[in-house]
Amino acid sequence: MSKRTVLITGSSRGIGAAAARRFAQEGWGVGLHCHTDLARAQTLAQELRALGGQVGLYPGDVAERAQVDQVMEGFLQDFGHLDVLV
Repeated sequence: MSKRTVLITGSSRGIGAAAARRFAQEGWGVGLHCHTDLARAQTLAQELRALGGQVGLYPGDVAERAQVDQVMEGFLQDFGHLDVLV
């Protein structure tokens, strides 16, 4: 069975970042999404990769359908499937 995967919207801080850390610690492939704080999301991605996790970063505005499509296309290209969306 392939690795479980999760895409976390708004993951650059707060509950989203905490959830990303927890999923990564549990061995999940983690997709980070952010809209406004790309630098903070990049820092979190580096932190999780340093722990040995598979992490992808997908910025975009979830209010814009085309950007949602880009986020999902990027995530699925990198991970192959999505198990959980937070």
